[in-house]
Amino acid sequence: MADYNINAVTRRVVFTGSAGLGPYAFTFEVLNSDDVAVYFNATLLTITTDYTVTINANGTGSVTIVTGGSVPSTPTASDQIVIVGARDIERVTDFVTAGDLLASSLNEQLDALTIFDQQVAEENKRAMRAPVYDPALVEDGGVVDMTLPTKTSRAGKTLAFDSNGNPIVGEDIGNWRGDWAASTAYTVRDLVKDPVNESIYRVNTSHTSSGSAPISTNADAAKFDLVIDATAVADAEAAQAAAEAAQAAAETAETNAATSASSASTSASSASTSAATATTKADEASTSAAAAAASETASAASETASAASEAAAAASETAAASVPALPRHLPRLRRQRPARHRHLPLLPPQAHPRLRQMPVRRRQKPPRRLHLRPMRQRQLRQQRLRVTLSNSSTLAHRHRTQQWMETATR
Repeated sequence: MADYNINAVTRRVVFTGSAGLGPYAFTFEVLNSDDVAVYFNATLLTITTDYTVTINANGTGSVTIVTGGSVPSTPTASDQIVIVGARDIERVTDFVTAGDLLASSLNEQLDALTIFDQQVAEENKRAMRAPVYDPALVEDGGVVDMTLPTKTSRAGKTLAFDSNGNPIVGEDIGNWRGDWAASTAYTVRDLVKDPVNESIYRVNTSHTSSGSAPISTNADAAKFDLVIDATAVADAEAAQAAAEAAQAAAETAETNAATSASSASTSASSASTSAATATTKADEASTSAAAAAASETASAASETASAASEAAAAASETAAASVPALPRHLPRLRRQRPARHRHLPLLPPQAHPRLRQMPVRRRQKPPRRLHLRPMRQRQLRQQRLRVTLSNSSTLAHRHRTQQWMETATR
């Protein structure tokens, strides 16, 4: 026997499958495990095979999913688990005359009645119904009647509502009648094609056609509604084709621009390389010019030095030619001057080494006489005097030496 209250709660709860196999708790009271129905997404599950129910002491409980049947694998967050009250609406207990009227049996029946009411209320919430503030129903003297049309009249049709808001069978979208033609009976919602411009029209007034196409200039043009303007479609297609052509031209221009940019970059690189080469050549030319100038300077200096050398050689020859010839019999030079020659100046230090020994005051042994032929002796004396004359550093010194030579050869 159930000994708890039936609280005012909605007998339906929805979960995502993020909890996996569960348990998934429900807060409405039940009398046994068959009082609930469980859905996995849109599939109604079977108790014990697909799920189990646990009932708490206060009548609430939870559901645990079992895989392998209607649930192929553990639910995930993209799945949906729905638990809804589903007690069978029936009465299984009957109170007889003069029989026992037990409080427990009476409470159970009253609890079941309450559960039934809650289940019906939950289902009504999910039904299509008129708002509470709508006009009165027909049975109450109003105009609202939410009864659907019969099956035959609504089969294959759309649901519509009349001016009172009551459901009626919707009209067909239209019956295709092909190309428009004269002397043809057309009814409302017929669809026809203008044979001239191929536009699609819908008939809004039943009539028998007359005149000629196009429909837009026909006398019955007001009895048609334009659905598809083929002229506009053709214009749109032409515009689309023009746009595609313009797009292709733009892409070609972009490709050409990219090619031109690449060519310009290559030309710029070549120009930069040429400029670098020209700079290198200019540097080489400048270096060559500097080397040529230096070579010319060196050549001029060499020519100047050669001219100076030639001038020195000519001067030397002139000086040698101006030296007087020595007499054939040059007396032997003594290391100590005779008394008669003491008035002559001493020889300078630049004189011949043999002559620099002449000014020595003390008497020395005379040098050994060379027994040479007279001609050879004269040549040796002349050579010694030329050496002495060439070693004179100054003009005055040379003049004194020359005077001494003249005196010595007398």
